[in-house]
Amino acid sequence: MGLYSNLNCSVVPLVVSFAASWTVIPTVKKLSYDPKKDFVPLGQIWSASQVLVVSSRSNIKTVADLVAYAKANPGKLTFGSAGNGTLTHLAIGLLSRETGINVTHVPYRATGQGLTAVLGGQIDALASGPSALYGQIRAGKLRALGSWGHKRLETLPDVPTFKELGYDAEFYVWSGLFAPAGVPAAVMAALRDSVRSAVQDPDFKTAMSKIETPISYLDGPEFQKYWDSDAKRVAAAVRRIGRIEGKK
Repeated sequence: MGLYSNLNCSVVPLVVSFAASWTVIPTVKKLSYDPKKDFVPLGQIWSASQVLVVSSRSNIKTVADLVAYAKANPGKLTFGSAGNGTLTHLAIGLLSRETGINVTHVPYRATGQGLTAVLGGQIDALASGPSALYGQIRAGKLRALGSWGHKRLETLPDVPTFKELGYDAEFYVWSGLFAPAGVPAAVMAALRDSVRSAVQDPDFKTAMSKIETPISYLDGPEFQKYWDSDAKRVAAAVRRIGRIEGKK
């Protein structure tokens, strides 16, 4: 059984949202609705910090190497992301500001395109959620330099966080389930119970394990606190970075 097959949502339509949808977009674009007022969180499903990688053929071995190269060659270091306005884009901007380097941002339509580009040497570095990178890291084709989390990823224990290295750069990708505001309390409680049961389903755990995405479940109230803090962190980052230009 998968996550959605375990949810009883025949009456209340549920919304799946990713971090970029309701943290980044509201800070840079006016929406026709207010996520904070119009939706209530049922539960967070997963969360992971992003990872900075370069090709294993690169002469850049560490974050210090990357910073030194970028400072010696302003604007020459090319940094790929999943597109303008995405969390990976903001992660690049924040890291650039914190390290004082000038890089050229290369936006792609999807992470897979950026991954192909960094493997092929078309760009120097890439920011991405970890699940898309593990296979190439283990195969020795990518080198992970750092992550944007507050602690090291269990799956990449040798990769330092930027906070460890003295940079105030913290970003996450996450996904959760939401219900429309105004749903009766009894129904909300039942839906939260359904989400809790769904993430504990063995088949769902197996499916998440296969795509190497760790489940990090948070019940509705805890997820609300996390969402609030994450939105503040992203808004602060946008204010600090300002407008970030992409490569044409």
